[in-house]
Amino acid sequence: MSSATATRPRRVKKAPKATKRKKPAPAQNPPKPVATDKTAARKGKPGAPPPDPNVARPKPKMRSSPPPVDLEIDPDVLEFIKAIDDYRATHDRPFPTWSEVLYVLKRLGYRKV
Repeated sequence: MSSATATRPRRVKKAPKATKRKKPAPAQNPPKPVATDKTAARKGKPGAPPPDPNVARPKPKMRSSPPPVDLEIDPDVLEFIKAIDDYRATHDRPFPTWSEVLYVLKRLGYRKV
């Protein structure tokens, strides 16, 4: 075989490996303070003391109540609320679907314009 007909794959020279640089020594940081407050304990932060079972927890806030009766409510709103309540009572549905709400609106006379 002649050298002209036989071809060898060319070897590609690899780039020399970069030498690893040593990382600088970390600065002397003071240790992080350990969480000792009650909120840290409730949130389960590391280092927090366990909650004291003898301490009363505050009760969660209740949702706001409906507006006072002396506040004037639009008659259309009252009509809609009554229609929804009637539908819920008639069909034994505590939470009507959006399709059912649309049905009630159409029954009240609302239509798409």
